[in-house]
Amino acid sequence: MPEKYLIQMNTAKIETVDNVKFYMFGNYASTQDKNGSYTYRYSIQIHSNDMGIKHFVFKNYEISSESTGNKLSDQQAQQLVDDFVKTYRKDAAQLSFQKEAIPTQHIYDPGHVESWVAHPKQDVTFVIMVDVDKGQIIEASFERE
Repeated sequence: MPEKYLIQMNTAKIETVDNVKFYMFGNYASTQDKNGSYTYRYSIQIHSNDMGIKHFVFKNYEISSESTGNKLSDQQAQQLVDDFVKTYRKDAAQLSFQKEAIPTQHIYDPGHVESWVAHPKQDVTFVIMVDVDKGQIIEASFERE
């Protein structure tokens, strides 16, 4: 999570359902709609359980206006993924993520967002999505298929 977003986070919502905690952090636009709801400029959504992060999403709705000009190499993206898993998963030593192509029906554009996948068990696939243009993890899922 880029530091410039972390220092601007101004709200949190925490819920627990069936031993899974949900955390929501967001920075909002300054105006409300007619129903009193705010519009997110960016947000982090985290579901966690006793193993660590179960699902992580970083949504950045200003992403098109920010270009780093430096695309991550596969090696740099792999390091970002490995560091994320080591930091947020207790079972990190048992997980080995490899780059795999994004399926054509996926919501992210290949070439800008790449996927790293681990298959710890036969019926389980873990996926981490890296925006290689921005140098950040935008989604991680440690749930069954």
